[in-house]
Amino acid sequence: MHEIKCPNCGKTFQVEEANYAAILAQVRTEEFETELHDRLKQADKEYKTSLELARERAKNELSHELSERDQKISDLKSKLDKSETEKRLAVSEALAPVERERDKLKNDLKNKDSENEIRTQSLKERYEGALKLREEEIERLKDLKAKQ
Repeated sequence: MHEIKCPNCGKTFQVEEANYAAILAQVRTEEFETELHDRLKQADKEYKTSLELARERAKNELSHELSERDQKISDLKSKLDKSETEKRLAVSEALAPVERERDKLKNDLKNKDSENEIRTQSLKERYEGALKLREEEIERLKDLKAKQ
C-alpha cells in the first residue's frame, strides 16, 4: 500500500498498488505531455527565430553583394568611358596633321585653279586683243585696197 497526500487539502490517502500505478502513470503522462508540449512550443519558437535570423543574414549578404556588384559595374563603366575618351582624343590627335595637310592641299589646288583661271583669262584677253588688232588691220588693208 502506498500513501498519497492531496496537494489541496493536505490529507493523506491509502492507495492499493494497482491504483497507485494507474494514478502514477496518469500523472506522468500528463506531465510528460505538458512538458513535451512546452518543449515543442519552445523548439518552434527557436526555429522561427533562427529562420528569421537566417533570412536577415541572407538578405544582408545579398544586399552587400549587390552593392559590391553595383560598385564594380560603376567602376567598369567609368573605365570604359575613360578609354573611349582617350581613344577619341588619340584619333583626333592622329587626324589633326592629316587634316591640316589635306586642307593645305585643298588650298594649294584652289590657288592653282585660280592661277590657271587667271592665266586662261589673261591669254584669252591677249588673243582676243591680238585678233581684234588683226581684224582692224585687215579692214584697214581692205579699205586701202578699195581706195586704190
